[in-house]
Amino acid sequence: MRKGFTLVEVLVSVLLMTLLMSSAMFSFKFLLNQLDKINISIPTKAISYEYLNHSISGIYFYPIQDRKKYFFKSTHDSITYITTTPILYNHISIAKLTLDNNKLIYSESPLYTKKQDYKNPKILNNNFSIIIKKDIEKLNISIQYYKETNIPRLIKLIFDNKTWIFKIQSNHIKYKDKLNMEFSNEV
Repeated sequence: MRKGFTLVEVLVSVLLMTLLMSSAMFSFKFLLNQLDKINISIPTKAISYEYLNHSISGIYFYPIQDRKKYFFKSTHDSITYITTTPILYNHISIAKLTLDNNKLIYSESPLYTKKQDYKNPKILNNNFSIIIKKDIEKLNISIQYYKETNIPRLIKLIFDNKTWIFKIQSNHIKYKDKLNMEFSNEV
């Protein structure tokens, strides 16, 4: 009398389990991708601090002027930067956050297109724009940089007795050692 399984039976059962698990994982990943697209398809209702935090924390230190300077522009009421984690697009984009007519507006354009000048990037006319916050009287943007660099470490948006703080996660190899440096003065 035989007890146990043959090698062929074990191999067939392992093969079937592998096929079932791979199809289940593919379906789960497909479902997650579809949920992301649903949230992005109605960005005026879905945008929040978290989306903005996602975009700002993914700031990419895009080299300009012979790799001695990085693209990041700021004033007291706007910032323009390159992000690897844009809200709408699936690839590196240029983003701008500004106050216009008492509205906090986020704009985004893909970085690598035929119309974009990659040496001097800017928000294009056919960009994606969204109103993040309405009825803002005054916006003040405060930026803390790493010492002796023009690389931002922390961005604060101050408006209507509220403060939104965004920490930038640097993945730039040259400056990984400087992540533990103290803040320089605010700009």
